[in-house]
Amino acid sequence: PPAEVPASHALQALASQVAQLQAALKMVVYQSERYDGTGPKGLGGDRIPLAARILSVAAAFHAMTAARARPRLSRDAALGRLREEAGGRFDPEVVDGLAAALAAADSRVHDPA
Repeated sequence: PPAEVPASHALQALASQVAQLQAALKMVVYQSERYDGTGPKGLGGDRIPLAARILSVAAAFHAMTAARARPRLSRDAALGRLREEAGGRFDPEVVDGLAAALAAADSRVHDPA
């Protein structure tokens, strides 16, 4: 038979999962906020959790470049649109971070060391 888990350990595990779910929920709830503060809850800038700002940029980029997108944009065109909205809808540092990550991925593909 499996060893019994003490109740305190089970409660700690449950509390940990709840905390993780709360963090994920914040990310989802606040991802529709706008960096300039004109979103649904009126949060802006660093008042929006970083994970939500990242999710917002990632979701928009994916929506513009996915096979189901109409019209489907190239990666560069999608980055251009994100840059146009940086400071308004999107966190400029997150947009820059995405651009840097994609450029780094390109350099690894073209120059595998």
